Amino acid sequence: MRRFEVFQRALWFALCLGLIQVSQWAKAESPSPAWVSRHYGSADGLPVGSVNSAARDADGFLWLATHDGLARFDGSHFEVYDSLRYPQMSGNRVLSVHRDGRGRVFALTEPGDWLR
Repeated sequence: MRRFEVFQRALWFALCLGLIQVSQWAKAESPSPAWVSRHYGSADGLPVGSVNSAARDADGFLWLATHDGLARFDGSHFEVYDSLRYPQMSGNRVLSVHRDGRGRVFALTEPGDWLR
């Protein structure tokens, strides 16, 4: 009986050692070259360096809520919507943007107005 227990422990030890050895060969995948990240800032046309909220509309534009206006990004450049260019905006501070079920984007400004 004692020989069986020794054999069983040796077998478990060998199994654990083998699992540790196999885990040494496992590597994390290298990042895919298809994924590219880029940071945009005010030098690129973004009104300010931080974004409060983002939503993509049905046409593929990315709408960004910032503290200095609403920005629309087409993948290469920004178009800024602020109270200077669009007097109907009650203020430049845009808190969030939301997309409805039809892909339309709505923006909430700090005074509590919704823009579409």
